[in-house]
Amino acid sequence: MKSKPKIALFTYALYFGGTERVVSILANELVKYYDVTIILFYKQIDFFIDPNIKILSLSKENEKSKSNLVSKLNDYLSFFKSYKKALIENKIDVSISFLALPNVINGYAKSHSPKLRTIISERCFPSKNYTGIIGKNMRKWAFKKYYNSNDILFSNSQNINIDLKKNFHINMDTRVIYNPIVIDAQKDYSFLKKDSESMKIISVGRFTSVKNHEGIIRSLKKVNNQISLDIYGNGELEDYYKSIITTENLQNRVNLNKAVPNIKEVLKTCHGFVLNSHSEGFPNALLEAMSVGLPVIATNCMTGPLELLNENQKINIPQGEFHLAKYGILINVNDEMGLAKAIEFLYHNESDRLKFSKLGFERAQDFDIEIIGNQIKQLIDTLL
Repeated sequence: MKSKPKIALFTYALYFGGTERVVSILANELVKYYDVTIILFYKQIDFFIDPNIKILSLSKENEKSKSNLVSKLNDYLSFFKSYKKALIENKIDVSISFLALPNVINGYAKSHSPKLRTIISERCFPSKNYTGIIGKNMRKWAFKKYYNSNDILFSNSQNINIDLKKNFHINMDTRVIYNPIVIDAQKDYSFLKKDSESMKIISVGRFTSVKNHEGIIRSLKKVNNQISLDIYGNGELEDYYKSIITTENLQNRVNLNKAVPNIKEVLKTCHGFVLNSHSEGFPNALLEAMSVGLPVIATNCMTGPLELLNENQKINIPQGEFHLAKYGILINVNDEMGLAKAIEFLYHNESDRLKFSKLGFERAQDFDIEIIGNQIKQLIDTLL
C-alpha cells in the first residue's frame, strides 16, 4: 500500500486564538489524506487534535513563550535551525506555515532545502498590524527575502494579498482561501426569542486594543438597560475593561469571561453577536456565530466582514448609522453610536433577528471544513 504524503502545519502554538483554531480544524481534516505533523514553537494546545497527528515542539517540554525580549529573540533564532532539522528528520514533503515569523522561517528552510515544497499563510492585514518604522521596514526586508522564497502564499482575504504586493514586495504566487468552520445541523432558532424584555449580546476575542471591546462596553450606555453583554476572551486589557465597567456603572450588565473551548454552546444562549474590531484577517468568531444561527453585527474593517457579510460588495455607511448587508449588519469602525443603533435594531425587531439568523447560517455553509479542506488539499497536491 502506497504511503501517504507527509505534510507539516507550522505555527506558534495552539492556545485559544483565531489562527490556532484554523490550524487545528485543518489538521483534523487533512489527516484523512496525508501523514500530518504539527510543528509548534511551544507545545501549548487548547484544541482537540486527532490522535493520528504527530505533534512536535521546537522548544523544551512545558516551555512557554518568554516575556523577556532577549530570551524571546534567542528562542526565535534557535527555531530557524531546529525547524529545518525537524523537516528533514520527519521527511516532510510539503510544509504549510501560518503567521509572519513561521512564514519567514519556512522561507529560510526552503532556501536551504530546494527540494522542500512550502506554502505560507498570511492571516492579518499587514499595513494595519505591522506598524512602526523599524518593525515595518524589518518585515519588508524579511518578507521580500524569505516570503518570496516559498512556493505559494494564501491568505484569508483578497485585500491582504493586494496589500502584500503593494507594500511588502511580495511577487510570488498568491491565492485566497477563507477560514473553515465545522458546521453543525441547525434548524431550531427558538433560542433567539426573548422570554422577557431582556436581551443578551455576546462578543468573543482576545482582550487587545485591535478587538475594541471597549467600544462595545461604552455603547451599552446608549441602549435600553434591558440589554446585557457577555465578552469571552483573554488578554492584557482585562483589568482595564473591568475599570471601565465599574466607572460606567455597568457591573450588572457586562460580564467578562475567560475563553472556553465550547463557545458554540455559549453562543446559543444569546440573542446577537458583535465584532467591533479595528482590523481583522478573516474573523473566526464572526463565522462561528453565524454557523449556529446567531444574527451578527460587525465593523466594516479593512478585511473580513465585508467579504463575509456582503460578498465583498463595497458600501458607504454614514457615521452614526448601520447598514443591513446581505447576511448581517455592518457598522463603521470605532463608531459607538452606529453600534448602539444596530444593537437597538436587533432588540426591537425579532423578525429581523430571525431573518439574519437564517441568512447567516446559510452563508456559513460556504465555509464548511469539507469545502475549505478540499481547497487546501488541491493547493498541496499541486506541489506533490
